[in-house]
Amino acid sequence: DGRSVLITLTKEGLKMRNHSRQAVLDFNHQVLKEVTEDDIRGFFKVMTIVGKVVDAHRTEEMLKMT
Repeated sequence: DGRSVLITLTKEGLKMRNHSRQAVLDFNHQVLKEVTEDDIRGFFKVMTIVGKVVDAHRTEEMLKMT
């Protein structure tokens, strides 16, 4: 129906968001220092296959219910 809600963070919430964001960026940087581009491509290839298998399983389960 078009309604929406705007949520704003408090000053403390903004500090926490910034701290969390930096922690994630630092973590990602540390991980990327330890893996190669081939490692990353391999990871995404595996995750794509996992997603396809999950989707196929979910479809099979849905068909059993009909």
